Amino acid sequence: MDMKKVRSFVATECNNGNNSVAPPRFQVLRVLSLDKCNGMEDYYIESILQYAGRLGHLRCLQLSSHTEFHRLPKELGDLKFLKILDLGDCGGTIEELPEELGLLTHLLCLRIPRRLEMLPAGLIGKLTSLQELCISLIEEVAVRHFVQELGNLRELRVLYAKIYIGLKDESMQRDFLQSLGCLHKVHTMNIYSIEVRECTRPDAAGSVSCPRLWQLSLPCIKFFSLPVWINSSTLGCLSHLDVKVQVVKEQDMETLGRLPMLCYLKLDSQYTRLISIKKPADDGYFQKLRFFKTPRSFVRFDLHGCESSSGASSFMPRLEHIEFSVDVRFLKDAADLHAGLNNLLAGFNDFGRTSLKSVDARIHCKDALAAEVQEAEVALANAAHGHPNRPVLRTDRAYERMMRSPDDDKPTSWSDQKVFEIHVYPSSNDHHRYLSYLRLLKKPRLEKLIVNIYVSKDGMVGDVDEAVAAARNVVDHHINHPTLEINRMEESISDQHQQARYISLLELVPNIVLQRNPVNL
Repeated sequence: MDMKKVRSFVATECNNGNNSVAPPRFQVLRVLSLDKCNGMEDYYIESILQYAGRLGHLRCLQLSSHTEFHRLPKELGDLKFLKILDLGDCGGTIEELPEELGLLTHLLCLRIPRRLEMLPAGLIGKLTSLQELCISLIEEVAVRHFVQELGNLRELRVLYAKIYIGLKDESMQRDFLQSLGCLHKVHTMNIYSIEVRECTRPDAAGSVSCPRLWQLSLPCIKFFSLPVWINSSTLGCLSHLDVKVQVVKEQDMETLGRLPMLCYLKLDSQYTRLISIKKPADDGYFQKLRFFKTPRSFVRFDLHGCESSSGASSFMPRLEHIEFSVDVRFLKDAADLHAGLNNLLAGFNDFGRTSLKSVDARIHCKDALAAEVQEAEVALANAAHGHPNRPVLRTDRAYERMMRSPDDDKPTSWSDQKVFEIHVYPSSNDHHRYLSYLRLLKKPRLEKLIVNIYVSKDGMVGDVDEAVAAARNVVDHHINHPTLEINRMEESISDQHQQARYISLLELVPNIVLQRNPVNL
């Protein structure tokens, strides 16, 4: 065969170490695809990529191999007509993408699922023709460049990104959400991260408008509550949603329930609460939902407000699978305060009355007695047995070794703690960790929350406002509605030690209970 006239060369599973693929032989090649050719040496793969830069007619370059290589040659920037650059499942870490890739203005698809250390400033923003982007970033500088330039990709349809370090601060989150707001043509978006930072402010969710979006997975950010831009007006085509939130509100569930095409919902929250649906919908709620997952919480529903005119429930009528987590200690304490445990765990009886097939429940045993865990398991079994469609119930225990002994009469931190005091330092570089009040939301007997905010002389007013807003949100959404006491502490540093004195926040935060007297220094 005259290799000079070959336009497409595809090699699949060449595992015999055959290094006979020589790009210099090709002159008019349009497609070069090496799929799972694991026998090739790493130096040979690098030479293929280097010589591929001489294939001026190349439109598609695909390379899938477990062989590691650490850099891409700058010659790839000479492929002016290249439309697809796919590095597939290649192993290892790429040190840096060459700046010359920014010359590929006709590139439609860029897939680099390997770990990428460095991303030159301006590179992503130049690839304005991209319709599909798959990238994996491990360094902070590369992530900052990515989130700032992502908004330039106005033609993007598919976005897969893995951010190992997460979106580390508010500026990075803000840039990321602003960029998402420019991607009006995207229909599939999956952004993952190893580390997840919490949004402590309810107004930090930005504004996004993607009318064509049908799949959205954003576990890279834990929003305080559901972002306001997730609704039927801006995301009317949304079918798949995976999002992390700290607090699940009634109005959020009503909003989600009105998404007309939603089939899959994963709501990752660690807070268990009762959701009362009070506004009847014209066609009911969650009409097409088939999979509902709350893997780290248990969301209960009061459905008296969404019954149809005939009295039948129109809530999740097509549900096939539900997954949730049961915190026995929390639910047991809440049951003692509000209702019986059986009533608390019977929340899915009205879901998918003719369609529900399976129920997966993880039972958290920490701080609970063995008898209480068994009581929860029996309640779940009774609820599944009483469901009209008799779904298959699968349960497993977590933290079983941390169960309390029957002879242990020591009160748990959950049941006996009615007053909780927390100290917040807004001037700290990692002050957002002090503003995570999730552990307070999970204390059902809490009656009073005391927040001491330490502010230095050069402290920002906005940081104090953020702490106050976070404290207010705890009280507003807590199952027991505790009272709130806030004290502002002014830091005074001397050579020997650091002192603090109370300054009343009455003038800054009205209608807050203040019971302590200022300390005179």
